[in-house]
Amino acid sequence: MRSPAIFFHIGLGKTGTTFLQYRAFPKFKGIEYIQRTRYARAKEIINASSAQKFFISYECDQQLERVAKDWAKDYPQTTPIIVFRRHDSWIASQFRRFVKNCHVRRFDELLVPGTDQGLFNDQDLQYGAMVRMLDHLFDKKPIVLLYDDLRRDPEKFISFLAESMQCTIDIDEVDFSRKHSSYSEKQLKGLMATQRYIDLRKKVVLKNKVLEFFRKTAVNGTRYLILFLAGLMPDSWFTDGPLVKEEVLQAVRDHYQKDWEHILSIAQRVDNPVLIDP
Repeated sequence: MRSPAIFFHIGLGKTGTTFLQYRAFPKFKGIEYIQRTRYARAKEIINASSAQKFFISYECDQQLERVAKDWAKDYPQTTPIIVFRRHDSWIASQFRRFVKNCHVRRFDELLVPGTDQGLFNDQDLQYGAMVRMLDHLFDKKPIVLLYDDLRRDPEKFISFLAESMQCTIDIDEVDFSRKHSSYSEKQLKGLMATQRYIDLRKKVVLKNKVLEFFRKTAVNGTRYLILFLAGLMPDSWFTDGPLVKEEVLQAVRDHYQKDWEHILSIAQRVDNPVLIDP
């Protein structure tokens, strides 16, 4: 029975995933790359292909275990790849995303460290448990990488990952230019303030698809108009401190400190590559 070598970059979001999926991974040579937009057909693609090595990239956060179990059921020989970002930095980036999409107005709606009171519960930030789960589900040891290494030296990070999968890349082909900047704090604060009066969340409200399309178009247009206008406002209008207060982030750091130290102890650093047996 055919058993191809498979590498699965399974998570997490907000760890440079989009840059890697669109700028770097398509440049890998000697491996068939299945981008996240084709993930729904990934098993079909593998079964229909004669290639002997595949690389899949998806993006999982809270759905990580469900996706991993579904994949391991059919391809237990897969080598999972996961990238971690320090807990406070990661959840702060998630908060900005949730604010942009108008899902939350306060940080404690997203996370209360050590509890299940927010949209993210404590288990969603237990990185060590994620690695143990992947180690249990798959025959191959997970490749654990750090977002800090990607930020510090993206060329070395990408080359390291290619070498780990025993494929190649011409690093000069990768576009490292910055395409766009994230929204500023005052833009997100303007959106949060507007949410007190207008519901701008992304959600299905109307069963009629045509009416729902126009509703969503209007909501999205309003949201981006507010972001644009808030960006034009003087900084003096936004004097209530940072979007996420430092003491809140410190509480997150403190709560997950041991978990982060564990990840640092098992992560593969780009300065010390270890070849993975496919």
